[in-house]
Amino acid sequence: NLKASSASNSPTLNEDYTDAIARTEDFPSSGTIPTWIILRLVYRKVRTNADATRAWALILQNLPCALPSRRAPILLFSAHLLLSHNLLNYINELVAIFLGLPIYQESFYINLLLQVISSYATTPETGRHLGRLCFRMLETLESRDMSLSHQTYRILLENRYITMLLTNALQARMLREGKVPDAKQLEAYARIYARQGKIH
Repeated sequence: NLKASSASNSPTLNEDYTDAIARTEDFPSSGTIPTWIILRLVYRKVRTNADATRAWALILQNLPCALPSRRAPILLFSAHLLLSHNLLNYINELVAIFLGLPIYQESFYINLLLQVISSYATTPETGRHLGRLCFRMLETLESRDMSLSHQTYRILLENRYITMLLTNALQARMLREGKVPDAKQLEAYARIYARQGKIH
């Protein structure tokens, strides 16, 4: 239940949020906040990890009220927000919500989320954590008979901090789909296996 997940313990909006909302003439009578206001406030006001945590609570509280067609873009935006502040625990929650929601153009958006998450794997620690999340998403794509785009293959393989678990999963998936690796993909495999000591 999205509303129950974080709404009960959501932090109180700070004065910047409250003032901006109070000045908005089209604030709905239901008490929900229009998506554009949330995204604008997040873009302009979030500076610290604490700000990002409050922003995620606000997004999560209002996500059920967003149009279904806007939920995936909102979550992609949120992924950038959380990962840029290294809030990895919240990314686990975001991925669970993303995979549990009915999403328009689901394969397209899951591919985009894979690309976003992998772009923030910039250290061995984040590579391990985010690699596990990517592996989970690859399993979801497989179970739902969805394809992995060529660009997503490339981005995942070119990340130097990718885990061996994810590399093996990508290679096995490519074989199952009957895809032939291109030159860049083969080079990426070679670099990854070399770093893991499998090529001497």
